[in-house]
Amino acid sequence: MVISESMDILFRIRGGLDLAFQLATPNEIFLKKALKHVLSDLSTKLSSNALVFRICHSSVYIWPSSDINTIPGELTDASACKNILRFIQFEPEEDIKRKFMRKKDKKLSDMIYVVQGIYGYHHYMQDRIDDNGWGCAYRSLQTICSWFKHQGYTERSIPTHREIQQALVDAGDKPATFVGSRQWIGSIEVQLVLNQLIGITSKILFVSQGSEIASQGRELANHFQSEGTPVMIGGGVLAHTILGVAWNEITGQIKFLILDPHYTGAEDLQVILEKGWCGWKGPDFWNKDAYYNLCLPQRPNMI
Repeated sequence: MVISESMDILFRIRGGLDLAFQLATPNEIFLKKALKHVLSDLSTKLSSNALVFRICHSSVYIWPSSDINTIPGELTDASACKNILRFIQFEPEEDIKRKFMRKKDKKLSDMIYVVQGIYGYHHYMQDRIDDNGWGCAYRSLQTICSWFKHQGYTERSIPTHREIQQALVDAGDKPATFVGSRQWIGSIEVQLVLNQLIGITSKILFVSQGSEIASQGRELANHFQSEGTPVMIGGGVLAHTILGVAWNEITGQIKFLILDPHYTGAEDLQVILEKGWCGWKGPDFWNKDAYYNLCLPQRPNMI
């Protein structure tokens, strides 16, 4: 139901209502100004909090009378006009992503920056290799390699542990006895292997202690916006893969989307998500006293 300021009923509807108008320019700044003007004018004339608009060919929903805009993944039972969820159809994979990308704190205007594209989840005990306790950085590297393969930057198969070790020997970083060992590697070695095997350069970010990782929000947000590649982080005796950040530029509040290579179970996506092997972690996830190195792979310059 939509009513005017004089409380007269203008019209009553059941289901969805489409309000369509064409924007004749691709200029982003102009489009934002035009949308702001139209919706601002509309919100002064309508007082129904149940009025919801969906931006065509996108996942954005707008409540013009409530100054709210959101995407389906952020809708909860506390949202205005919550029953709109009944009219939104999700593909199975999108539904899983919606559940696990949902933010708990709706009061903070966190921006989410995540990996762009497809990648494989590589973790302990895959490929009939028992690397439990020493292979986490190898698995994070394999996940990164899978990203470059899936995006078409390389046709090379995902390197095995032995191939990774041989690449480090070939690069002059390790002695020949390193091949076939169970020795750990870190972010620097991941950088070397990416360059040795598939010609990828990486940026290394040094953090002197885990308590300072929370201050890297802008750096990580810029990385996921410009490069969009998974990030390998190593600190203490552990390595993880960062798939994204939810960062509030005003408050500095941050969460990290972590893909954990220490998982040893079956390839069950529901278990992986529900048990937190892939999920959002706060700054306290990191060891505050350990130093960390982050490997930020760069996209190749395509001509």
